[in-house]
Amino acid sequence: MQTGTTEIIASALNACTKEMLASLIRTAYSPNIKERGDCSTAICDIQGRTLSLAANAPAHLGATLRLVPQILKRFPLATLQPGDAFLANDPYIVGVTHLNDCTVAVPVFIDGEPVAFAVAVAHHSDVGGRVPGSEAGDSISIFQEGIRIPPLRIYTAGKQNSDVVEMFLLNSRTPHFGQGDLMAQVASVERGAMRLGDLFSKYGRPNMQAALEDMLSSTKRRVKEKIRNSMQSGV
Repeated sequence: MQTGTTEIIASALNACTKEMLASLIRTAYSPNIKERGDCSTAICDIQGRTLSLAANAPAHLGATLRLVPQILKRFPLATLQPGDAFLANDPYIVGVTHLNDCTVAVPVFIDGEPVAFAVAVAHHSDVGGRVPGSEAGDSISIFQEGIRIPPLRIYTAGKQNSDVVEMFLLNSRTPHFGQGDLMAQVASVERGAMRLGDLFSKYGRPNMQAALEDMLSSTKRRVKEKIRNSMQSGV
């Protein structure tokens, strides 16, 4: 893969996640997302490696690292279908910062095979718990902070699993915000899946896969070089 093509694809992925983020903010309901922008978006490969991230909130930088492996642990690749969508918020399982940071992810299919995930992380106004807003400095247990959600399907082949969504919203003091923000996340990841599909169609699957591996290898080399230079300079 030529370096120029890899850079073009990397820039396109960056534009994709930024467009996802703009879509999320513009369609959200709560001030947390619409005004404060407490949300982030990402594209991950099928192994869960982050390919591109638009992080409005620095705390979300690591929020995608464990998400895909945990989804696939519960829902094997062979069971995934186009139109599936997953919701999770448990820090101990998927690595988000706290229970308010709810994550929505959809698998991206190319030629009938899942090749990536589009992800949207958003701070929901309330997910239950002992205090409004679900956050308190004197809480001593995660069970005081709200509902804990491992990866669950909220859509199966394009059809909403209304019982799961109802359970999630029933635990919120602001379900109107919760519903609006959740649907904004779904719209965001659907946009990401569409844009990624466009890239695969334009460059072809072999070229895309080669470019993505080049991106990840280049990032690894740069990080190693930074660490080595920091150690040599004593920083």
